[in-house]
Amino acid sequence: MDRLNKRYAGRRFQVFKGIESDILADGALDYSDEVLKTFDLVIASLHSRFRMSRAEQTSDHQSHRKSLHYHFRSCDRPVVDATARFYEVDMERILKACVTHGVVIEINANPWWLDMDWRWCARGLELGCMFSINPDSHSTEEIDNVHWGVLIARQGAVLPDRVLKALNLVDFHAYLRARKENKIRR
Repeated sequence: MDRLNKRYAGRRFQVFKGIESDILADGALDYSDEVLKTFDLVIASLHSRFRMSRAEQTSDHQSHRKSLHYHFRSCDRPVVDATARFYEVDMERILKACVTHGVVIEINANPWWLDMDWRWCARGLELGCMFSINPDSHSTEEIDNVHWGVLIARQGAVLPDRVLKALNLVDFHAYLRARKENKIRR
């Protein structure tokens, strides 16, 4: 990716490096901040423990940083750009934490998940959230899943200027740079 970016520099083409990092049982991520800082974009997501109650997934975590558990704790990490995969959670609190820390909310467009209800998109807009529509594809045949996420965003009245991946290259790069410099945190 670095070689491609160097080769095509200045030609309105760039490959961004991203990773989806698992939120572990204690709210930490499965990679260190040192590793995560090598990526342009980090998505924090739950990949297991789907049967936890709403209270378990969004309870306050008693740490020295007063971070919130799971999604909240991941939102408080300076390397996290987006959070995803919502189950039995207190979405109001997650949306507010994302706005506070400048973290993007993912609309997972995989038709087997579709865990971001359109009504929460509307509430996220009211609070000032930025969104990302991702196909959650694990093969090239699944890339078209993004269609389902676009439908959810449209139902929630999310306009393209509030969707990270709908930004042009200059604005997308500027957003990521500002996020890395903590200028988006509110």
